[in-house]
Amino acid sequence: MRAILAILLSLIFLSSHAFAQAVGEAEEAVRDAEIVVKEMKELGFSTSLPSDIILEMKQLVSEKKSLADRGGKVDYSDVIGKGRRVSEIMELALQARDEQAAFEKNLMVVEKDIDVTEASVFLNDAKKEIYDERYGMAIGLIDKAYEKLSESQSTSTRLKAFYEATSQSIGSFILSNWHLILAFILVSSAGVPVVWKKMRINALSAELENLKVERGILGGLIKSIQSEYFEKMTLSDNTYYLRLKKFTEMIRDIDSRIPLVKEELGRVSKAR
Repeated sequence: MRAILAILLSLIFLSSHAFAQAVGEAEEAVRDAEIVVKEMKELGFSTSLPSDIILEMKQLVSEKKSLADRGGKVDYSDVIGKGRRVSEIMELALQARDEQAAFEKNLMVVEKDIDVTEASVFLNDAKKEIYDERYGMAIGLIDKAYEKLSESQSTSTRLKAFYEATSQSIGSFILSNWHLILAFILVSSAGVPVVWKKMRINALSAELENLKVERGILGGLIKSIQSEYFEKMTLSDNTYYLRLKKFTEMIRDIDSRIPLVKEELGRVSKAR
């Protein structure tokens, strides 16, 4: 009888100890979450969302204590999970702000040379998402801003290269082929194939050069994110690998187009 009583007392003690430990962990999770919110406020972040989560945590702890007092079975894992969510929100907030700052630095470097209107729209949208505490959305918008910036750089380079190539080719073409132009004027039907071939060669040559320039720009962007990730450590793993994949795919696309342009250029050059 004494042995049975001892076992029952041990079970009661262990159960009480386990309950007290679970309550302690839940209350500690609440305190840790409150510290996180305090730090976020000091850093200038909005804290409506994590503050609401803390209120939910406190409410759950209170309800579960009451249920336990009435002999009910309780589980504090949801309280612990909400505490982790508060920490994750702060991590996303810091990542979003760091990426915003890094993008703004890149923007300042290139805004004098290219049109940054579209990229700036995405940046402003990202700032609003940060203010509204939608940090995941903000990070996605900053990634899109990088894509628009890359497109603007490529477009600007292509237009400049095309303008220079066209200006030079037209002038040199007139000087070196004035007799063909005269022949074209006199006998237009005889000169058209020659003129068309020359124009087609110039266009393909310009396209080939533009592809090479665009590839160089993308290579520079890859070096930039590698520096931010490995040296400055301002990019998260997820952001780094997403951008690396995107830029690598764009380079792969260019590499697949270059041989086609070269082949067409060779075919047109050999044609009579």
